[in-house]
Amino acid sequence: MGEIIVFEDGKAVVGYSILIPYWSNEYGGNILHIDELYVKADYRDRGVTTSFLKQLVRRNHDAVALQLEVTPSNTRALNYYQKLGFRKTKNSHLIRTI
Repeated sequence: MGEIIVFEDGKAVVGYSILIPYWSNEYGGNILHIDELYVKADYRDRGVTTSFLKQLVRRNHDAVALQLEVTPSNTRALNYYQKLGFRKTKNSHLIRTI
């Protein structure tokens, strides 16, 4: 139901993302959840993630929002995503494992 995107530099794999779309009544449309987003350390700060997120916005006109999760202690990533327009929501994220 989702999609896996592999980031490449020539023939070298430099990262990946797992995308899961779902409908949200609260936001009134499709949300594209970025379940995983990883870029190898040597390729960070080179615009890989920024370029990827811009492409997601351009190609997903049926989505009303992009969503991702950040570990609260990862302030570098949190600040970066907020700089790109992501914001904390009013709701808390809860999960129950089974």
